[in-house]
Amino acid sequence: MNSPRAHKARGVVLATSLILLVVLTVVAITVFKSFGVLQLISGNAREKQRSLESAQAALAYGEWFLKQGIVGVGVPCTSVAYPAFTTTAGVGICGDALPNPTALPWASDIGSIGSSVAFAGMTVSTTGGVGTFYADPKVYIQYIGLTQDGKMNPMFQVTAAGWGGNANAVSVVQSTYVLVNNNVDAGNP
Repeated sequence: MNSPRAHKARGVVLATSLILLVVLTVVAITVFKSFGVLQLISGNAREKQRSLESAQAALAYGEWFLKQGIVGVGVPCTSVAYPAFTTTAGVGICGDALPNPTALPWASDIGSIGSSVAFAGMTVSTTGGVGTFYADPKVYIQYIGLTQDGKMNPMFQVTAAGWGGNANAVSVVQSTYVLVNNNVDAGNP
């Protein structure tokens, strides 16, 4: 026959087991939720990195364009789809600065100021998807003036925007570019 003391011990074991089960369930749910948040964070970081790479490629393209020697002093570009001074490369040089380079209406509308740059192998889709970019990167080149170091070399501000897989993953980069001695660059990123 069981003693009352043995009966109480079984009740304590049952209660302890139930409490332990509840604690383990709460821990498991927390781990699963944090795993989902970590996936979102890593996905956002990946898309931000892709947008930065896209913007850097457009910036390099704008600097390459300047190296080609097809330059001018630029014209105001704030109200035209493409600047009046364009080239076969599809890039123009503007005489006015972007009022706010990170305010992206200049870059987010395909018909807006700046030039879209399409790269081979870059798939663009506004609906997203694996390996796609939200939009072609854009580049805006502004003629700043001549250097004041006695050499009078032309100086430019190159601004580029690039997107990752969605409209929220966007990066804007800029460089100041000086053409020196027959188009040998002395860019200052």
